[in-house]
Amino acid sequence: MIRSLRQRHSRVAVVMGLLLPLAFAAGIAARRPVPEVSELPFARESTPHNYSEVEWDRAYLFPRTPALVSLLRDANATRFAVEVSIPEGFAKPDVLVYWYSGPQPSPRDIPDDSVLLGACNTRLPLPASAQAGRLLLFSLADHEILDTSQLFTVRKP
Repeated sequence: MIRSLRQRHSRVAVVMGLLLPLAFAAGIAARRPVPEVSELPFARESTPHNYSEVEWDRAYLFPRTPALVSLLRDANATRFAVEVSIPEGFAKPDVLVYWYSGPQPSPRDIPDDSVLLGACNTRLPLPASAQAGRLLLFSLADHEILDTSQLFTVRKP
């Protein structure tokens, strides 16, 4: 009885020794390519602004995500930033924030003309041309759009 189990175990070990490297190579070959961008859509400022004035705080901007969004501005009201705060217990990893100023986007793909602002729970400067738009929450680990905010206005035209 023990001999038959040992023989079976050795056969399984040989088969796994052959199949696992093949499965690993297939997984590496099936990975998505890393996207490349020739130039950034807008240049990050070299000197950081002091966004000290809070325009508003809204907890209801995202319909499905428990996020608190703060719109901040500098003392001259020329530059704006957002701060998207997500609670610690939120179960999605690596959440990135995008700015999008077009119509309601598709729930599956990030629009080509959206601008990556950065990671959640930090102050993220908005593009200088931003007036009205939406914030998109994207999970980098899951490759999915988590939520799209309601349309809001940054400043009055």
